[in-house]
Amino acid sequence: MKKIALPCAVFFSLFFLQPILLQSEMTVNLEEKAPDIKADELSAIAQLISIQQKKLERQKDLKDQIIQFRIQKAAFMNGNKTLKHANLMVSTAKEILGMIDEEKLAYLFSFDYIEELMFFSSLAEKSRPIRPQ
Repeated sequence: MKKIALPCAVFFSLFFLQPILLQSEMTVNLEEKAPDIKADELSAIAQLISIQQKKLERQKDLKDQIIQFRIQKAAFMNGNKTLKHANLMVSTAKEILGMIDEEKLAYLFSFDYIEELMFFSSLAEKSRPIRPQ
């Protein structure tokens, strides 16, 4: 029995002591990096603020484009059916759809509105001149 007890005791002592030794090494390493972590936290929050500001600006641009599209659509319904105005509507719709897709905001809009934008955007694709090859 003594032959089995000694290897088992060595195995268990290594097994249980290893995490304690590693933990003490990790504590020392974390203490050495403490000043850097604070700097990283500040830069991380500064970066987050910057990203959120850019997102907010893009969302404000999207809002402005939606307003422009509504104005253009109302003008079209009131008789401004020139090709120039139609092209402006089509390009605005395509830009709005692209912004919605880029920002992953489709869930905010009704299915009908997205379909309308897709319809006008498809007109932009069809109105391109065909280039001879």
